[in-house]
Order: sequence, then C-alpha cells, then structure tokens
Amino acid sequence: MKTVMVLGAAIGQVPLIQKIRGMGFRAVAVSCAGDYPGFTAADEYAIADILDKQAVLEIARQKSVCGIVFDQSEIGVRTAAWVCEQLGLACMPYATACLFTDKALTYERCRRLGIPSPEQYAVQTLQEAIEAAHKIGLPVMIKPADSSGSCGVHLVSKSSEAASAFSDAMRFSVSKTVLVQEYVRGQEIVSGGLVSNNQVATIAVGRRENFRVKNPYIFSATYFPGQVATSVADRIAAWNERLYKDAGIAAAMFQAEYIVQPEGRIVLIDAAARGGGAFLSSHVIPLATGFDLHAAYIQAACGQAVALPDKTAYCSAAGYVCFLLPKGKIVHVSGLDAIASMPGVAYHSVNGLAVGKETQEPTDKRFRCGPIVLCGKTQADLDAARNRLKQTIDVQVQTERGIEGPIWE
Repeated sequence: MKTVMVLGAAIGQVPLIQKIRGMGFRAVAVSCAGDYPGFTAADEYAIADILDKQAVLEIARQKSVCGIVFDQSEIGVRTAAWVCEQLGLACMPYATACLFTDKALTYERCRRLGIPSPEQYAVQTLQEAIEAAHKIGLPVMIKPADSSGSCGVHLVSKSSEAASAFSDAMRFSVSKTVLVQEYVRGQEIVSGGLVSNNQVATIAVGRRENFRVKNPYIFSATYFPGQVATSVADRIAAWNERLYKDAGIAAAMFQAEYIVQPEGRIVLIDAAARGGGAFLSSHVIPLATGFDLHAAYIQAACGQAVALPDKTAYCSAAGYVCFLLPKGKIVHVSGLDAIASMPGVAYHSVNGLAVGKETQEPTDKRFRCGPIVLCGKTQADLDAARNRLKQTIDVQVQTERGIEGPIWE
C-alpha cells in the first residue's frame, strides 16, 4: 500500500486524511507534538515541526511516501515544495511556493501578467510605512507580507493609527516585511480550484461576506455560486489561468480572492497555492459543484492523471457561516447540540464553548466560531438555514456593557 504524507494534524487536515485512506492509500500525519485529531485519523503519525524542512524530508524518506499534501494552511506550502523537489514528487517548484506565500511577490507577478491588484509598497520601518501611506492616501491596509488567517491585518484611517498597526503587522511577519496597500472597497469574491501538470481549473467562484468589526477581513460567510455574475466569474477564471499557469505546478489546490468595485473594476487582493480555509476545498466546493477536489488533488500529488472540468458548473448551492463572540465571559450556552441535525447543515466545527470560558475581542479569523457548512438547492435555502442557526444557537456573554450574544454579521 502506497503512503501519502499530510503536513499538519489539526482539524483542517482531517478530511484530507480521511480521503487519503478512503482512496486506498496509507496516511501519515506530520505535526509538532499536541493533542491533534489528525493523529487519530491517520494510519500513523510522526512528530516534527512542519517548518523544519530537513526533518520532514527524513520522515518522507523513511516512510517512502508517494506524495505530500496539505490543506487550508500556508505553513505547509514551502516545506512540501522543497521536500518534493528533493524526492522528485509532484508538487511545485520551491521558488513558486515562495512566490505564493509572500504577498509582495504575488502582487509583483500580478503586475507582470497584467492582473489588476492594489497599489502597495513593501516596507521594513515605520517611517517607510508612513511615507507609503501618504503616497497612496488614507485609508490604507497595513498587513504582514507573509502571514495567514488575517493575523496582523489592519485598516488604517488615521495617521495616528499607523504605528500600532505597523507594529502588529511586523509581529506576524516571518520576513519582517510589511505591506502598505490601497484599501479597495467592494464585493469580495473567492475562487478555488486545482492545478495539475500546469493545467489550471477554476472549480468554483463565490461571494464572501465579512463581519462589520474593526478588522474588515474577518469573513462571516462564503457562498457558492453566491449569485456572482457570469461575466465576473469568467473574467476571474481567465485571470486564475494566467496567474497559476506556467508556474511549474504539478499538483496544488489554489484559492484566489478578488474585489469587484462598485464601478465594475475587479482587483485581485490575495492568491494562495493551497485549499481555502473553513473547509472550502473539502466540503463546500464539492457540495456546490459535485467535483471531489480533495480526491483530484491527492491523485495529482501522487503523480496520477487528473481529469479537470472544462468549465465551472454547479449542482447545488453551498457555503459556510461563522459567528464571533464579544469580549467577556460565557454565562449561558444552548442550542449547539441541535446544529448537526438541522435542515441544511452538512457539517460543522463549533467546539469548545462552555459556561465560564473567557472570550477575547475578535481581531482576526482565529476568533471565529465555526465554520458551519450549509447546502441546499438555492441561495434562499442557505439563507433560511442561516436564520435557523441564529434562532437556535444561544451563547450569552457577560461583557462590560452587559449580556451580549453572538455576532453574525
């Protein structure tokens, strides 16, 4: 039996591990020590820091793996590419992995390819950040060049906010590089797909909603097809083809995010060479399209031929929703046990909410509760399921302002 390595063992990797085993492969999960569900889900596991390329290479050799895969997290991208290069396995060149995990390099590629992207400057000092903000004009986004999960991302509307935003962004940057970027307003669109032997297929294009909190990039929901205009979806698919093709990618899922401005201009705001978070690649996109993205990715990573769809097509409406909690202490919880059996709910990951738990001010995606994956025939079905969730889930938090409930929007 051939062995496939999965980088990471947190909950986001479990569907990938289960798919590997269901396809008749042996799954070995690699992660730092911890009580991770992927260790139980896999056939075996090995303890190592995913960022330690040499350690992962040694494990891959010991296990004679035929492919290395990962989902949702940026952490595994560079390591997988480097180890696969050493072993001659299907993945992507290490240089390509670096390109899609450094936003400054990603935007530079967009400019070369003629794909519209925000005006931005890469800086290393606060003074450079202030000068860049003046060139662009407030408001601006200040964020790390190389982080994930919306960590360290800030919308700066006043000059007085620049110092704290720069400091926090620098805290999350591995390369100690911060981007000062034009703030692009409009409807956010997310696309996901697969690259196999340099052939690019955009599997789904959908609409994203954000919470109305200080950080404007904490996503509350994503829907496919999400009532996205065909002309917009077609243009995004064409740009994805341009962005990911000829990058030497033998096997990778991808996610690219765009904003459609009120005047119709479409701007790419982020692009990654991995599956989307919140179970987009494992659950949401397959439910919406009928295309098993994980299975195709595993096949490609193991050097097998993959039949990619000619165009994006949908068989259902699907998406996910999350909620936030205000800062305080949980004093009441009810309704969570009913989520799994509710009409329209396909899967959920709402865990760890109990009376007495202290909650913090939500500053990035790590503070979301969920996701809750929804599926139905139409967007109206998803909206109805979301309303049922709002009426059923009752989490009360004692805050400085009094008792408050979940934040859904």
